[in-house]
Amino acid sequence: MLKIILKQMKNNLDQHSYIYLKKSFGELDLYEVDDKFFLPQIYASLNTVLVTGGIEGMLGVIISNGLTSSKSVLFLSNQLNSHQTQFLESYDNTVIVFDNNVPRITFQKINPTKYIVNVNASKPFFLVFSESYHKDWVAYIDGRRIPNEYHFMANGYANAWYINKTGSYDIILEFWPQKLFYVGSAISIITLISCVFYIGKDKIKALYPRHAKKKQ
Repeated sequence: MLKIILKQMKNNLDQHSYIYLKKSFGELDLYEVDDKFFLPQIYASLNTVLVTGGIEGMLGVIISNGLTSSKSVLFLSNQLNSHQTQFLESYDNTVIVFDNNVPRITFQKINPTKYIVNVNASKPFFLVFSESYHKDWVAYIDGRRIPNEYHFMANGYANAWYINKTGSYDIILEFWPQKLFYVGSAISIITLISCVFYIGKDKIKALYPRHAKKKQ
């Protein structure tokens, strides 16, 4: 049974031009993956795949369908809540993807916790951000935060948001706790300056009469 599974996996791997046999060591085959196989850090997708179960079912789906080359996005059912599962099950995934209807995006990394994504989209889509999923990664459009129920764990580890807006606009991706750090740092600096000023003012008041007496 194991030999049949391994043979099937080999046949699937051999069908893809971006995965090729590098070297064999007896019964051990070493494959190399072309850089084109890997997805960009941030990309837009119209094609979703809902995988029943978890990580164990994802690899087979990727190998058999070549999903990374088509910039699809995978969602694992055991990483979703009931609302998200229902939403994805009702999502219209029958759209034919042409080059002219895939959203065009570019992005600028402001710092490790903030990105600005420029979007030009003709239909709703999923924005995938290939950083480890965290509920405190948030996305803003026109200053409005995208609700949590439309923030998904994607591809087994990444962040994805359903974007229901067309046209040209910007999306801001930000790690929210970093704002608290900046606010806390600003309060600490202001407090320190205030304390130095207060202590310095008292010392100046104490030294001024002495200086005045010396002049007399």
